[in-house]
Amino acid sequence: MEDGGGIACAWQGDGDVVVIFGQLALTAAEWESKKAELLTTGFVEETAPVAGYFNEPDTDPNYIDGGFAYRDGTLFYVSYPALTQSVPELAGV
Repeated sequence: MEDGGGIACAWQGDGDVVVIFGQLALTAAEWESKKAELLTTGFVEETAPVAGYFNEPDTDPNYIDGGFAYRDGTLFYVSYPALTQSVPELAGV
């Protein structure tokens, strides 16, 4: 996301889990292209934790998969689905 002009940040505590958040401004046309790419690479559109959440393919059963959600011109990435509730644009959706 950073390569496209967005932001990303990561936090790691004492364990091996890394929490990642990112956001990137996309036009509706860019989102349609990105959505097609996500679906082609195995992401699955879900209704939880928020409507329109694209869950990452399961690569390791020991870890929870992250995913993407798009709202009002912004693509969000969270490495843990519950983080969507900490993003004002996604919380309660």
